[in-house]
Amino acid sequence: MAVGAEFLRLSAIDGIVALDLAIVVTLSLCGCSGPTGPTLRTPTPSSLAISVPSGQTPAVGRPVQLTATVSLSDGTTRDVTTQAVWSSNNSLVATVTAGGVVTLVTDGCATITAFYQQVIGSYGLFTTPDGDAACYAY
Repeated sequence: MAVGAEFLRLSAIDGIVALDLAIVVTLSLCGCSGPTGPTLRTPTPSSLAISVPSGQTPAVGRPVQLTATVSLSDGTTRDVTTQAVWSSNNSLVATVTAGGVVTLVTDGCATITAFYQQVIGSYGLFTTPDGDAACYAY
């Protein structure tokens, strides 16, 4: 912020002395200035991906931590696992905690969904009686 005297004028008219002083205050943020000031834009979510750590396949009775990663409008990504709202469409087959830990309960199909702001990501699970699990994100 810079403060400076713009002008100082002393005048005398008909024996009356007048003093005019104007002070100009200029505010500059990030090198931007103008009549309305700088415009700050917050990146908005564009998509949400759900993933499983490498080498970890969900299996009946073995909890696995899922990760929710949001892609933002500025091209960056951010882990929002703890901020997302998690749900399972079939809690008889798979449950998920508020923190994204999924546990297969029995054989069958389930879709785990994470909601973050206006974007949704899904992760499908399918298990067979022999314990094989197929997982897919969509």
